[in-house]
Amino acid sequence: MKKTFLLLFLSIPVLVFSGCNQKQQSEVLNVEKNNQEQIPTLNNQKEDEQKSDTGEEFLGAGYYKKPDGVYYFEDKLKNADKETFKLINEPIWSEYATDKNRAYGFGKELKNVDLNSFKVLSFRYAKDKNNVFCFGDKLEKADSESFENSEKWDTYSKDKNYVYWNCHIIDIAEPQSFMVYFGGERIAKDRNNVYCGQEKLKGADANSFSQVVPPNPEERGANFEYTKDKNNVYYRCSYIVKNADPATFEIIDFNFAKDKNYVFQDGDILKNIDPNTLEIFNYGYIKDKNGIYNSNEFEDEYVMIPNVDINSFEAINWLIGKDKKHVYRGREIIEGVEPEGFTLEQLK
Repeated sequence: MKKTFLLLFLSIPVLVFSGCNQKQQSEVLNVEKNNQEQIPTLNNQKEDEQKSDTGEEFLGAGYYKKPDGVYYFEDKLKNADKETFKLINEPIWSEYATDKNRAYGFGKELKNVDLNSFKVLSFRYAKDKNNVFCFGDKLEKADSESFENSEKWDTYSKDKNYVYWNCHIIDIAEPQSFMVYFGGERIAKDRNNVYCGQEKLKGADANSFSQVVPPNPEERGANFEYTKDKNNVYYRCSYIVKNADPATFEIIDFNFAKDKNYVFQDGDILKNIDPNTLEIFNYGYIKDKNGIYNSNEFEDEYVMIPNVDINSFEAINWLIGKDKKHVYRGREIIEGVEPEGFTLEQLK
C-alpha cells in the first residue's frame, strides 16, 4: 500500500449496541463527547444562509425558499408549505425537513409520515412510529420501534431483526451481538464474523478480533486505522499488514505503528528502521540507533541522511533540520548556512 501523508481526519466514533457484552464493550472507546465539534450543525451553516434581494432564502442542505415556493436545488417541492417549512438540524445536520403537513428527505416527499412521532436520527436516517427512512426512501423490513444507529456515524444501523450498512441489510449479521469499531465507517463484527462494509472479512477470527487502541484515543485525529485478531493485523479494515506480529503490535502516533520486529506506516513496513530505538521528530524526520531518516510526499520510504550527527540532530520545520555541522533541507545540506543560531528567516 502506497505511503500517504496522513491528514488529521476526524476522530471516528464507535457504535456499541446494547447486545454487546462487557468484554466486547471494553474493546472499544466512546469518545463521542470529545468529538461533538466535528458534527455539522445549524450554527455551522449560519454563514452560508442568506436571503437575496430577490427574496430567495437558502435554508441549507440544498433547500431554498423562493417567492413561488420551496425548492430542493432546482426542483420545486410541489406540496410544501412555504410558511411552515423548516430544515431539521437536531440531533445532527441532515437533509430532512418538515412543514405543517408533511416531511421531506433529500428533496423527496416522504409518504404516510406521522409528523407527531417523526424524528431525525442521523444524516442518513429518520423515522416515525411506523417506518424508517434512509436517504429519504422507506427502509423496507425495518422495525421502527427497535431501530437504532449512531448519531455521529451512521453507515451501520440495526433493529431487532436485521443489521444494515448504507441502507442495505447484511443478511448474515446477528443484531444481538453486533458492534462497530473505530477506524472508518465500515469495520464491525458480531459473534460469528468480521465485516468490512457489508462484506464478510474472509479469514478474520471474530472471537479474537479487536481494535488496536492508540496512545492518544481522545485526541482529534487519533489513529484508529488498525485492528487485529490472533492471526493478523489489518489496516483500514481489509488490508492485511504483512509480517506484523499481532501480539506485540502497537500504534505509536498519528502515522506510525510498530511490533517487536518492524516499524509500520500506512500499513507497510519501513525498511531498516529499528523499532526498539525509534524516535519520531515529525516534520518528515525520524531517528533510530543507526541514523536519521527523511521522507517526503514523493517517496514511499524513509531514507537515511548520510554522515549526519545523530546526537545533535533536531527537526526545525517541515523538511528542515540541522545538526552541529549542517542545516538540511530534506536530506540535502543547505550550503552557506551555519547551524549555530540558525532561524528559518535565513531561508527566505
